[in-house]
Amino acid sequence: MISGPDSERVDEIAERLGRLTGDRPSVTSGKSEGAVRVSVRVRGLHDEELAMAVLAELGRADRYGHRRSQHGEYVWAEVGGASVLNGGLR
Repeated sequence: MISGPDSERVDEIAERLGRLTGDRPSVTSGKSEGAVRVSVRVRGLHDEELAMAVLAELGRADRYGHRRSQHGEYVWAEVGGASVLNGGLR
């Protein structure tokens, strides 16, 4: 998967997102080759301070986003992998 400082960053992001959301994050291979994705379900980020803390944690990743499914809403953060400039991925 991923090693070194990026591995530590993945662990920290997963731990903090889990603490902030109260849900257990999943850590999987990301969309970019060599990337690791942390994904966690979010419920009720109606508190502005909590929402800002989640966004700040997502900002520590190389890429991040949000998705909705029939099972709920999720935020994800990717670390590592290929960089693409001017195409949405960094």
